Amino acid sequence: MVEKTKQMGVPVIIIDDKDIVIGFNVAKLDSLLAPDKKPGP
Repeated sequence: MVEKTKQMGVPVIIIDDKDIVIGFNVAKLDSLLAPDKKPGP
């Protein structure tokens, strides 16, 4: 976590090993996890 973000605080949320959210940012998490962002069949 520290190597990727230089942050020692929590939460640090990493999505798909490319998107990093520092803190509990609901709007950012919602946008990253929206159904249109998820790969589908």
